[in-house]
Amino acid sequence: QVVRSCLNGLDLDDPAHIEKAAACVMATPRPAESEGHEQLPKCPKCGVRQRPKILWFDECYNEVLYRSNTALQVVQNCDVLVIIGTQLTTGLPQRIVQIAKEREARIIRMDTSSPDLADPLNEGMLHVKAKSGEALPKVVAELRGLLNGVANGEPPPQEGKPCADEVPLPPPPSVEPAGAGASEVNGGGDDASPSKKKKKK
Repeated sequence: QVVRSCLNGLDLDDPAHIEKAAACVMATPRPAESEGHEQLPKCPKCGVRQRPKILWFDECYNEVLYRSNTALQVVQNCDVLVIIGTQLTTGLPQRIVQIAKEREARIIRMDTSSPDLADPLNEGMLHVKAKSGEALPKVVAELRGLLNGVANGEPPPQEGKPCADEVPLPPPPSVEPAGAGASEVNGGGDDASPSKKKKKK
């Protein structure tokens, strides 16, 4: 929104501007040796001060920086939606969950806290109580074992049975059904970041 900035006046929901916007995003500079030498990071192209690549309370997701429209399209066909790192208190994540439910996708929510079982939004979710940094590598290893087995001609494992290449996993921290490096960006950007989702057919 800053006059003279690279993104000023651009339609951030127009995919045609993705490349231009991507050129404005860069890693957060290293801190100076002393506070007195700290300077606000500026865009090397336009010279306007940069801002963290986050959303403020009066801002909305957009396609150019956050691929919000793409996320809404992808969830239309997903079989499994994994929710990580959002409290689902804002617009886009809630819309993604609603679409997944309408499409009868399986929804898994990974969080360190227990879900509010009285919240209708949690209805039908499988809740994995774990730290994502600890649990996700195990999930990825499990999926790779399944994919490698299928690629080698092995039949997919029956439900409830491990595949031949399964990486042994310790008991999950807690699984309960819920109810029935920062970067900088030049310019402006409803809520929290959208959850990741994978489609497996």
